Amino acid sequence: MYKIRNIFLLIFAISQAACSQLPKNELLGSWALSSSYEFPDIIIFRSDYTYLVYNPNNADIGSEETTGQLKSNDIRIHGAYTSMIEKGIWTYDPSTKELILKERNILEEWSDFSDAYGKSDVLKFHLKQLDESKIKFCFKKQGGELCDFYEKNWSYLTNNGTKIFYQELIKNYVGTGSQEKEIYLSGYETELKISLDFYSKADLLKAIDENGEELFSTGMTGTNGIKEYDIVLSGQTKLIFKIISSKSSSKWKFTAKLY
Repeated sequence: MYKIRNIFLLIFAISQAACSQLPKNELLGSWALSSSYEFPDIIIFRSDYTYLVYNPNNADIGSEETTGQLKSNDIRIHGAYTSMIEKGIWTYDPSTKELILKERNILEEWSDFSDAYGKSDVLKFHLKQLDESKIKFCFKKQGGELCDFYEKNWSYLTNNGTKIFYQELIKNYVGTGSQEKEIYLSGYETELKISLDFYSKADLLKAIDENGEELFSTGMTGTNGIKEYDIVLSGQTKLIFKIISSKSSSKWKFTAKLY
């Protein structure tokens, strides 16, 4: 009986641990305010417990035309402009269903997000609904409670009609000789981390975006073990990895992590 009870407690503990992880996994990704408003807020929850908030209403669409560069924190995804307006840290307690945004770095003096939820250092929501496609955020305001729905948000459609969502990706590649590999992105990814291992004395790896712009290159080189590189992303919707080998028999492997 004692052994059976211990087994039951172990199964219960494992199931509780699994359930406590479920809300975090469901929260991850990109969510858009469910509204008829032309410029809805978009919030992205990442697995490293950072969050990013975007809104097209804060984008300076004339900056590129007048200065040749986008305003800091602005990105362009398939011709559409948007702007990062806030970032910080998120936590979620499944027992109380409380979502907390803290260490808020508010990047714009005014935004729809801060106008709705304020500019306090800590912002608390009570989640009254959380599933794969919808979240119901409720918060206290002026002595009452207000609630907003956010829906799972896709960024754009590919030519074949595929919806591209924000997601964190880990891609492992192994091969020989010169090759090309492609990844489609949502445009909201901000980091590319590459771990690279060449097995010959002269190989090259490049990362090129959808416009043919080179984002990263190792130069013709060999490795003595794994080398790591960090590349900043801003609005890219496709990456093309080009491996150029000095010999068709050259062996290589690399891992691309996208956040």
